[in-house]
Amino acid sequence: MTQRDWQKDMDGCAGLPPTPWVWIEKEHGEWFKDSEGKTVIGGEVSFWDWTGGNVEVEKLFRFFLNSPEALPYWLQEARERGEREQRLIEAIKKAQERFKHGNVIMALIEGSMILTDALDTLYPDTPAPKEGESDASLD
Repeated sequence: MTQRDWQKDMDGCAGLPPTPWVWIEKEHGEWFKDSEGKTVIGGEVSFWDWTGGNVEVEKLFRFFLNSPEALPYWLQEARERGEREQRLIEAIKKAQERFKHGNVIMALIEGSMILTDALDTLYPDTPAPKEGESDASLD
């Protein structure tokens, strides 16, 4: 996989018409319209003619319709995951350093606290289950 520049990809998503987009097919043409009903692309043409017969049009359109919303979402998610990974790496290094020095019991306690604090901040928007609760559900 080719290394990509996150910011350039995100900038490429800027200025797209508002989502969600819809595909409108009528006897005399086809269009993608944005959430405000404005034409994104299309006209008195058939998109079927554009594909060259080597792709299923419905799958291609599903990709077109989902991409303007999905791509920025997953780019942001990837960036946040990278930041969380970096914070966790730093916490592990800090805990490892603590384990090398001093009283073994205190090093274990302090190292554990460092790692627990780091884990608690990785997903701040997701509350951890309370003690005795399970996040698994059989419903």
